[in-house]
Amino acid sequence: MLLEFRLLNLVHALEAYHRRRPRPEPDVASKDQQRKERVLAAASPEDREWLARNLQYAAQPKLKDRLADIYEVLPSSVQGVIGSKQAFVGEVGRTRNYLSHCDETQDKTTMAPDRMWRAVEKLKLALKVVLLTELGLNVEPLCSRLYEKQLLEHHRD
Repeated sequence: MLLEFRLLNLVHALEAYHRRRPRPEPDVASKDQQRKERVLAAASPEDREWLARNLQYAAQPKLKDRLADIYEVLPSSVQGVIGSKQAFVGEVGRTRNYLSHCDETQDKTTMAPDRMWRAVEKLKLALKVVLLTELGLNVEPLCSRLYEKQLLEHHRD
Protein backbone atom coordinates (compact mmCIF):
# COMPACT_ATOMS: atom_id res chain seq x y z
CA MET A 1 0.00 0.00 0.00
CA LEU A 2 1.30 3.47 -0.80
CA LEU A 3 2.72 5.39 2.14
CA GLU A 4 0.15 8.14 1.67
CA PHE A 5 -2.73 5.67 2.02
CA ARG A 6 -1.12 4.02 5.04
CA LEU A 7 -0.75 7.40 6.71
CA LEU A 8 -4.35 8.37 5.92
CA ASN A 9 -5.72 5.04 7.18
CA LEU A 10 -3.77 5.26 10.44
CA VAL A 11 -4.80 8.86 11.08
CA HIS A 12 -8.41 7.90 10.37
CA ALA A 13 -8.16 4.99 12.83
CA LEU A 14 -6.77 7.26 15.56
CA GLU A 15 -9.46 9.87 14.85
CA ALA A 16 -12.17 7.21 15.08
CA TYR A 17 -10.69 5.91 18.33
CA HIS A 18 -10.56 9.41 19.80
CA ARG A 19 -14.12 10.18 18.70
CA ARG A 20 -15.42 7.14 20.59
CA ARG A 21 -13.54 7.84 23.80
CA PRO A 22 -15.69 9.39 26.52
CA ARG A 23 -15.29 13.15 26.68
CA PRO A 24 -13.85 14.13 30.06
CA GLU A 25 -16.01 17.23 30.50
CA PRO A 26 -19.78 16.69 30.02
CA ASP A 27 -20.38 20.40 30.75
CA VAL A 28 -18.50 21.33 27.57
CA ALA A 29 -21.02 19.46 25.38
CA SER A 30 -23.89 21.16 27.18
CA LYS A 31 -22.34 24.61 26.73
CA ASP A 32 -21.66 23.88 23.04
CA GLN A 33 -25.31 22.88 22.56
CA GLN A 34 -26.50 26.06 24.28
CA ARG A 35 -24.19 28.17 22.09
CA LYS A 36 -25.47 26.42 18.96
CA GLU A 37 -29.09 27.09 19.97
CA ARG A 38 -28.34 30.79 20.59
CA VAL A 39 -26.64 31.15 17.20
CA LEU A 40 -29.50 29.38 15.40
CA ALA A 41 -32.08 31.55 17.19
CA ALA A 42 -30.22 34.70 16.11
CA ALA A 43 -30.00 33.61 12.46
CA SER A 44 -32.62 34.58 9.92
CA PRO A 45 -35.28 31.87 9.38
CA GLU A 46 -34.19 31.20 5.78
CA ASP A 47 -30.60 30.51 6.92
CA ARG A 48 -31.35 28.31 9.96
CA GLU A 49 -31.48 24.94 8.18
CA TRP A 50 -28.21 25.60 6.35
CA LEU A 51 -26.58 26.90 9.51
CA ALA A 52 -27.79 23.93 11.59
CA ARG A 53 -26.20 21.49 9.10
CA ASN A 54 -22.92 23.40 9.18
CA LEU A 55 -22.85 23.67 12.96
CA GLN A 56 -23.57 19.98 13.45
CA TYR A 57 -19.88 19.09 13.95
CA ALA A 58 -18.53 22.53 14.85
CA ALA A 59 -17.86 21.54 18.46
CA GLN A 60 -15.82 18.46 17.49
CA PRO A 61 -12.11 18.66 18.26
CA LYS A 62 -9.83 19.41 15.33
CA LEU A 63 -7.42 16.74 14.06
CA LYS A 64 -4.43 18.37 15.73
CA ASP A 65 -6.27 18.47 19.06
CA ARG A 66 -7.18 14.78 18.73
CA LEU A 67 -3.59 13.81 17.92
CA ALA A 68 -2.33 15.92 20.83
CA ASP A 69 -4.77 14.22 23.23
CA ILE A 70 -3.63 10.79 22.05
CA TYR A 71 0.03 11.80 22.38
CA GLU A 72 -0.60 12.84 25.99
CA VAL A 73 -1.87 9.37 27.03
CA LEU A 74 1.16 7.57 25.56
CA PRO A 75 3.87 6.40 27.96
CA SER A 76 6.92 8.65 28.13
CA SER A 77 9.08 5.96 26.50
CA VAL A 78 6.79 6.01 23.45
CA GLN A 79 6.65 9.81 23.42
CA GLY A 80 10.44 9.85 23.39
CA VAL A 81 10.52 7.71 20.25
CA ILE A 82 7.77 9.72 18.55
CA GLY A 83 9.48 13.02 19.31
CA SER A 84 8.01 16.33 20.32
CA LYS A 85 4.24 16.58 20.43
CA GLN A 86 4.20 19.83 18.50
CA ALA A 87 6.35 18.50 15.64
CA PHE A 88 4.49 15.19 15.39
CA VAL A 89 1.00 16.70 15.54
CA GLY A 90 1.90 19.53 13.17
CA GLU A 91 3.60 17.41 10.52
CA VAL A 92 1.00 14.63 10.54
CA GLY A 93 -1.89 17.11 10.64
CA ARG A 94 -0.59 19.22 7.74
CA THR A 95 0.20 16.19 5.61
CA ARG A 96 -3.16 14.53 6.27
CA ASN A 97 -5.00 17.77 5.48
CA TYR A 98 -3.07 18.20 2.26
CA LEU A 99 -3.63 14.60 1.17
CA SER A 100 -7.32 14.65 2.13
CA HIS A 101 -8.25 18.07 0.82
CA CYS A 102 -5.74 18.45 -2.04
CA ASP A 103 -5.13 22.10 -1.33
CA GLU A 104 -2.69 23.14 -4.05
CA THR A 105 -1.63 26.19 -2.03
CA GLN A 106 -0.16 23.83 0.58
CA ASP A 107 2.11 21.76 -1.68
CA LYS A 108 5.14 22.27 0.59
CA THR A 109 3.43 20.62 3.57
CA THR A 110 3.74 17.00 2.47
CA MET A 111 6.49 14.92 3.98
CA ALA A 112 9.41 13.47 2.11
CA PRO A 113 9.10 9.67 1.71
CA ASP A 114 11.57 8.88 4.52
CA ARG A 115 9.75 11.23 6.93
CA MET A 116 6.39 9.80 5.89
CA TRP A 117 7.66 6.26 6.55
CA ARG A 118 8.71 7.35 10.05
CA ALA A 119 5.34 9.06 10.60
CA VAL A 120 3.53 5.87 9.55
CA GLU A 121 5.57 3.83 12.03
CA LYS A 122 4.91 6.40 14.77
CA LEU A 123 1.17 6.31 14.05
CA LYS A 124 1.20 2.51 14.10
CA LEU A 125 2.99 2.58 17.45
CA ALA A 126 0.54 5.11 18.92
CA LEU A 127 -2.48 3.13 17.71
CA LYS A 128 -1.08 -0.13 19.04
CA VAL A 129 -0.37 1.41 22.46
CA VAL A 130 -3.80 3.02 22.87
CA LEU A 131 -5.55 -0.20 21.84
CA LEU A 132 -3.46 -2.30 24.23
CA THR A 133 -4.30 0.22 26.95
CA GLU A 134 -8.00 -0.10 26.13
CA LEU A 135 -7.65 -3.84 26.69
CA GLY A 136 -6.53 -3.03 30.22
CA LEU A 137 -2.90 -3.97 29.77
CA ASN A 138 -0.08 -2.17 31.50
CA VAL A 139 1.79 -1.12 28.37
CA GLU A 140 4.83 0.46 29.99
CA PRO A 141 6.71 -2.85 30.41
CA LEU A 142 5.56 -3.98 26.94
CA CYS A 143 6.71 -0.88 25.08
CA SER A 144 10.32 -1.93 24.68
CA ARG A 145 9.18 -5.11 22.91
CA LEU A 146 6.90 -3.43 20.37
CA TYR A 147 8.23 -3.81 16.85
CA GLU A 148 7.53 -0.22 15.77
CA LYS A 149 9.35 1.17 18.80
CA GLN A 150 12.40 -0.98 18.10
CA LEU A 151 12.30 -0.05 14.42
CA LEU A 152 12.06 3.68 15.12
CA GLU A 153 14.88 3.51 17.67
CA HIS A 154 17.04 1.75 15.10
CA HIS A 155 16.21 4.31 12.37
CA ARG A 156 16.42 7.55 14.32
CA ASP A 157 15.74 10.87 12.53
